Amino acid sequence: MLKRLLLFVLITLLFHGALFAQAAPYGSIQSFIPKHYEILDSVSGDINRDSCTDVILILKSTKTFDHPVLLLEGNGTGNYFLAARNDSVVLCEGCGGECCHEPYQQMVIGKDYFSFAHYGGDMNIHWTRLIAFTFDLKTRQYVLRKDVGIFKDAENPNATRYVIYGKEAEGILPFIIYSYNKF
Repeated sequence: MLKRLLLFVLITLLFHGALFAQAAPYGSIQSFIPKHYEILDSVSGDINRDSCTDVILILKSTKTFDHPVLLLEGNGTGNYFLAARNDSVVLCEGCGGECCHEPYQQMVIGKDYFSFAHYGGDMNIHWTRLIAFTFDLKTRQYVLRKDVGIFKDAENPNATRYVIYGKEAEGILPFIIYSYNKF
C-alpha cells in the first residue's frame, strides 16, 4: 500500500512540477475567484517560506455545497499566482451532521504549516477534525502534515477518542490530491 502511495505521489509531483514550470500568470486575488463562487474565508502569511505574503482562500459556491481551497503565492508586489487548488480539504456544507450544517470553523497559518478546523456531530457524539499541511522545501510541494479527529461522547464526557487519519501519508501526500473522505 505504501509503495503504491509513494509511486502515485512521485507521478503527481512530476506532473505538478511540469504544470507550474510554465510561466504562471500573476493577478489580483479577485482574478482567481471563479464565477458562481465567493470567499468564505481567507488568511495570509508566508506559506512557502520565501518572505513574500501568500494568501489561502476558501471559496463557497453559490450553486453547490463544495468549498474549493486556493493557495495563492505572492510575488511581493501585491500580485499572486495560483500555486495549488484542492476541492476536498474543507468539508462540504452539510457534512457537519445534525449540530453543524456548515462544519468549517477556522483556518490558520503558522510558522511552518497551515490548517483547517472542522466541527460537527449529532446529539450524542461531537467531533472535531484538524487537517494540516506544510511546505516541503526539498520538493517545493505542499504536503499533508497531520489529519486528526477528536470524538466526544455527550453521555460520557471522559470517553474522548482520537483518530489519526492517513498516518502513512504524512509528509508525502500532496495537498492537490488530498481528500478528507479517503481516510
